[in-house]
Amino acid sequence: MAETLKVSRGGYYQWVKQGFKTRRQFEGEYYAGLMKLEFERSRRTYGSRRLTRQISKVYGIRIGRRRVEELMRENNLVPKTVRKFKATTNSNHNYPASPNLLSRNFKMARVNQAWETTPYVMQQFLYRGQFSADELRNELRGYVSEKLGDEDGVLVVDETGFLKQGKMSCGVKRQYSGTAGRIENCQIGVFLTYASEKGHALIDRRLYIPEDWFTDPKRCRKAGIPETVGF
Repeated sequence: MAETLKVSRGGYYQWVKQGFKTRRQFEGEYYAGLMKLEFERSRRTYGSRRLTRQISKVYGIRIGRRRVEELMRENNLVPKTVRKFKATTNSNHNYPASPNLLSRNFKMARVNQAWETTPYVMQQFLYRGQFSADELRNELRGYVSEKLGDEDGVLVVDETGFLKQGKMSCGVKRQYSGTAGRIENCQIGVFLTYASEKGHALIDRRLYIPEDWFTDPKRCRKAGIPETVGF
């Protein structure tokens, strides 16, 4: 046989000793390669269920979840355990709050500067300060108009995605995210920027809420969406 195949006797017997791979083995090696690729793309967070869906969606391959579980064990693909979100801030209390040392002074002499001896004052202001985000936005708009306003100024609208694991975050859905470069479970934030030759600054923001969210009023209430908000 070695003479017929024109190979060495040692090479022929080594090939015979290795045995023959079945179709299932060849498919397993192919599937495992795809699974490793998607597993790394997910930053090693996908389990068997999400990997099964991803292989079907991206490559159009129908593969059972049990087969995926088997290949994950064989290739030591162990997903990370993602910590569940836990609220650590409780603002509903009667304990004394830290003093507002900035005294609501939002008009600084120079851009991006609030003069304090330590960073803790600004951290406390952002963490515990009581202020209206919309009023602060209006103050910012006035500042931008005064300092950066120009005849050739333009408004720039852009969006960015915030990847999420669960389904309870306001506006979360499987949708295209420019951050990830593909369809992912995420929130979409829309931002408005004013730009001129004098500089640029963010002047507004909105959270995009998909239309199907408004078909479930209970879910909207849990997420804190006011009844006056619509698609």
